[in-house]
Amino acid sequence: MADPLDTTSEVARATQEVAKATGKAIDAGRDLGSFVGRFVGEPLEHVSGMVSDRLAYMRLERQVRLMQRVERLQEESGITVIKPLPMKLAIPLFQGASLEENDDLQDRWAALLVNATNPASSIQLSRAVISILEELSSFDALVLDKIYEIPYAESKVVGVWTALLPDRVVAGTNDANGPVEVQGLEPTDDVVLSLANLKRLGCLTSDSFFDGGEAYGRVMPTLMGKTFVQACRAKTR
Repeated sequence: MADPLDTTSEVARATQEVAKATGKAIDAGRDLGSFVGRFVGEPLEHVSGMVSDRLAYMRLERQVRLMQRVERLQEESGITVIKPLPMKLAIPLFQGASLEENDDLQDRWAALLVNATNPASSIQLSRAVISILEELSSFDALVLDKIYEIPYAESKVVGVWTALLPDRVVAGTNDANGPVEVQGLEPTDDVVLSLANLKRLGCLTSDSFFDGGEAYGRVMPTLMGKTFVQACRAKTR
């Protein structure tokens, strides 16, 4: 039979641990409310309500990581003044950023937040940009980065060839068969699926056949895609 004193001691220790964890969660929640409040220009009590109502179910560790990443990017960029976001954009941005479990994609959310609230930045946050980032996989983001490595002024005229993705793209030519290094090659199925999603989101266009089919061996960048990539790219001094 267990010693009642031992059982009581175990319960007491467990209670103390729960209290410590609860206290840390409360402190983290307060920090998060203060952090969000800096970006939306609202009183802390309003923001705290927003956090509890709209973000309560999100994992705390992702929220904390986001906060740390944003503050690091601000420090690296020398940002000391913040341009507040309208609530209709702040709420979906913080929701998407806090729900994201992939570190690379969450870093893009962090960069988007920093760029959108930097008074010196020309980035204009829109619901379209937020929606695109919400619907990207990490593979989509990799493919998109490779496509926009080619200068937009060049690629918007002749496009880029995709057979070597996800490693790299090849700048287009006026030759219908494409550059020599991609002739006879086709993008893999996972790349085609990614390109189709990026096209659906307005980040690129592709060639079409007379019968309505689509070809993804060569794609063309779009202004929306260029704008999105720039908005989600971290900038340093």
